[in-house]
Amino acid sequence: MSLSDLQNALYNEMQVMLADYRVKDETNNPSPFNFYRGKVPLRTSDEDPSYIPYILVRVREGIVPESQSDNSTAKAVIVIAVYDDGADYVVENDVLSVIQRIIERFSKDALLGDKYNFTGRMEWALSDEDTYPYQFGGVEIEFTLPTIVKEDDYS
Repeated sequence: MSLSDLQNALYNEMQVMLADYRVKDETNNPSPFNFYRGKVPLRTSDEDPSYIPYILVRVREGIVPESQSDNSTAKAVIVIAVYDDGADYVVENDVLSVIQRIIERFSKDALLGDKYNFTGRMEWALSDEDTYPYQFGGVEIEFTLPTIVKEDDYS
């Protein structure tokens, strides 16, 4: 078990959950999400492909408790980025729909893979910035990690 295993499990889950979801890309064609772990690749020129729409999954922080009777936890962040330049389109609807899918998924089944459990702590937000024609949102979600048992030379 490693923290990157948690990130990979959440990344894989997002791909499964959103496989059928389509939003506009920057050419105004229906497009599936691009999925990334850790960070979105940098565009080095205007000729580079756009990465939007995307879902970014990143393990952000965690807590290892003093007592071994308590579980360690880790927080992951899921960033959602979409595009739409239509004058009558409310672009945050797509972001809110994805957030709702994430909430429903982990409310119904707390297990991620076979090692990680959703603790019930989840926060979400939309970007406050005016980034038209782009919209960003995110979910912070907390999981318990498998317990690491202290080794004792005399047991």
